[in-house]
Amino acid sequence: NHDIMHTALQHYSMLSICSHKSKLPITKELFHNPLLAFRVTFPLTGGTMRLTYYGHSACLLETSSHRLLIDPFLTGNSLCSVKPEEVTCDFILLTHGHADHVGDTLAIAKANDATVIANHELASFLGAQGATTHPLHIWGGAQFAFGRAQLTIAFHGSSYPGENGLPIYMGMPGGLLIKADGKT
Repeated sequence: NHDIMHTALQHYSMLSICSHKSKLPITKELFHNPLLAFRVTFPLTGGTMRLTYYGHSACLLETSSHRLLIDPFLTGNSLCSVKPEEVTCDFILLTHGHADHVGDTLAIAKANDATVIANHELASFLGAQGATTHPLHIWGGAQFAFGRAQLTIAFHGSSYPGENGLPIYMGMPGGLLIKADGKT
């Protein structure tokens, strides 16, 4: 499918540009279906940091000691080749409250006893449903077992579908700055 290949190449190109700017060597290792997901490996002293792209908004960042799942929209994601019950993680980081980013957060967080890191409103919403959460505000950051996470400004919506299709406000959307293994 041309659209799937184009999406995968766009994301790989973005990661290559980021790697070039930060002068990190980068290699591409295709796995599963090469049109659906790819793995990018950043060699680091004392270990390897891996970023696995699951399609659309979802990716898994593996540090030397922790697994961070970002925007886990897996179920219903036509680009994703992994099921929520196959994912293991220690933390889930969310950029905003749209359903195609929150995705399978609750199920995965509960199954893995993972802490969800998100803006205050989204963290409160998920916490009320039984998830362990750590709320942040834009430009707010905190230290975690893997390193540091900080939310940055993002211009986008952030709502979740509520009863009768009415949107529930989920706070300010944010970008993520993640510092782990001595890298940002």
